[in-house]
Amino acid sequence: DLKMPEISGLELIEYVKGKSKDVPVIAMTAYGSLNSAVEALRVGAYDYLIKPCEFDMVLVVVERAIERTRLTAESEERNKLNAIAVAAVTLSHETNNLLTGIMGYLEIFLDDLPEDKKEIKKGLSIMLDNSRKIAAVVKKFQEVRKYVTTKYRAEETMLDLEKAISDVNK
Repeated sequence: DLKMPEISGLELIEYVKGKSKDVPVIAMTAYGSLNSAVEALRVGAYDYLIKPCEFDMVLVVVERAIERTRLTAESEERNKLNAIAVAAVTLSHETNNLLTGIMGYLEIFLDDLPEDKKEIKKGLSIMLDNSRKIAAVVKKFQEVRKYVTTKYRAEETMLDLEKAISDVNK
């Protein structure tokens, strides 16, 4: 409520938003004006209602606020996962390039080493085998991008479908 005995509703909105920007705040007042509505929205109110309010109107506003909060959280999660996926692909690509060079030189050294250098050949063979194992692990990092892209494309398709159904039902 914008008019309260010890603190104004605007001060309360600012306080709540200062503690958590994600919490949607709905301002209500029996003394509605364009100025108070603009001020409430400016300090961070999600919506502004004038009392007396129909229960259905309050319910709709609360549901919209919850939905917006959910969509914002999903978007932030999607952005974080996408950043991780891009980093994983970039790192795996760079690592794979380095490993390709290392493995190429190891194979050349192994082929060119005389047979009497068995200990050196054994060490180089172990390094080549380990490099191949690392390359296999690095390749799995590239699959992270595929997972993130597939997961969110499917979810976006479902959201589009739900919206279309909702629009038809209106």
